[in-house]
This record gives sequence, structure tokens and C-alpha cells, in this order.
Amino acid sequence: MNKWKFKILSLFVFVIVVLIWWYYPVLISKHTGLVEQEKLGQWGDTYGGLNTIFTGLAMVGAFFALYAGNKERNSRQFEDHFFQQLNSIRDIIAGISLFKGKVEYKIYPNKNNPKDSKKYEIDIPGNISGRIVFIILRDNFILEKIVSHSNGNIGKYEDFYKEFLHRVLSHYFRAVYTTIKYVDSSSILNKEQKTFYIHMLRAQISSDELFFLFYSGLSRWGIEKFKPLIEKYSFFEHLQNEISSTDLIKYNKSAYGDNHEICIEYDEQQENQRLLKNKL
Repeated sequence: MNKWKFKILSLFVFVIVVLIWWYYPVLISKHTGLVEQEKLGQWGDTYGGLNTIFTGLAMVGAFFALYAGNKERNSRQFEDHFFQQLNSIRDIIAGISLFKGKVEYKIYPNKNNPKDSKKYEIDIPGNISGRIVFIILRDNFILEKIVSHSNGNIGKYEDFYKEFLHRVLSHYFRAVYTTIKYVDSSSILNKEQKTFYIHMLRAQISSDELFFLFYSGLSRWGIEKFKPLIEKYSFFEHLQNEISSTDLIKYNKSAYGDNHEICIEYDEQQENQRLLKNKL
């Protein structure tokens, strides 16, 4: 119950009390024969009958006041915790770092043959930290080494995560998921309010971060719990169109919201797959 609803309800109760106070003696006099209140002494008895009514109304008023107070307190506690989580995500990003040197990792195209692997390495030009880490990783590790060769194979991203990425971004992925889950599971928010807070979180996330979150949601660690939340709240509405179409359709279309460019590519890829199946 918001403040305006509570004020309107309080005003309504006040008007009812005044009307009862004003009309009650007249109503009683009609049923008891007290015409024009000739016996002043009976006025007190007449109004005395209002005590029970006023007591009941007072209890109702106290209940609504307590309810509104609890609602406001719960809302304040929710917001405090939510913004603490946003700050925590910022702190995690600020603490992410890579150091100058070579980084190596392997990808295993054939899961049944661990010896069949491809080795990749990249030179980190200097010590970097914060959001620039996402840029370096996306441009060098992901775009060049995984997405360009993945052909929709999420398993290669999982190899990359196990070999290297979990040491750098696991806390970040966990913090983002926990924040979305916290909002989604709130019992004091309606659907519109939940969407508002999750979009507030989304506004804090860069396009480079969204890129990693995309593959995190499709990996074995995110597909069961994280992916449904992404789709529910159109979390990738601002995703840049730099992901293979075969990967795009691994999410429900709802994940992209009103992203017109991606939705067009999504529909085209689905149609292509449908035509391919018909040919087979």
C-alpha cells in the first residue's frame, strides 16, 4: 500500500467516524422515541453507545497504520540491500585485474578425447583493471578465439571458463545473478516494480559485460537458473549485435526485449532452421 492509498483510506475512515458521530443520536432517537432530545441526560447514554464502534474503528485504524509502517519498512530494507548489492558489483569490477604477460588456455573440441585440444595465448600489454578487463577479454579471447570459431558451440566457452575465466570473473557472474534473483524473489514488489529494479541493474552494466553474461547464461552453470531470469526480464535488450545467430536463438526471443536489430536476425535464423529441417 503506497502513501497516497493510505492517506485516502485514512480520510475515508475519518469521514465515516464523523458521519457516525453526527447521525448516530438521530438514528437512536427514531428507534427509542427520543424526539428532539428532550431529556438531556439521555444524550450521554445515546453517545455512550458509540464507544464500541469507535473502539472498533480505532483498532482498524491501528491495524492499517501498522500494516503501512511494516510495508514502508520492508520497502526501505529492500532498497537498502539492493543498492548495497549494486555497490558490491561495482567493487567487484574495480577489483578485477590482469597483469602484464602471457595468458594461456586450451579448448577441447572433442569432449571424448581430452588430448584433442587447441591452445591459445595472448599477450597482456600491461597491468589492467576494472571494466577495461572486459574489453580486453572480449576483443581478444572471445571475439577472435571463441565466437569466431564456435559456430554456436557453447562448450568451447565452457572450456574457456574452466581454463581461465573463472579465476577472473566468477565473483562477478555470481553477484549479478544473486542481485537479479533477490529482486525476482521479493514478496513486496509487483511485476512492474521488479522489472524497474532489474532494469536499473542492467543500466549499470556495459555492453562488454553483457557479452560475457550472454554466454554465462548458456553455460552449464547458468542455463538452469540464470537463463530463465534473463528471458523473463529482457535483460539483453541492449545487447550489441555481435554474436552468432546460432547462439542468439538459444535464448527465448523475450531475452532481447525491443532490440529490433537482434529480433530481426533472430526471426531470420529461426526461419532458416525451419527450412533446413523441412529439406531434411
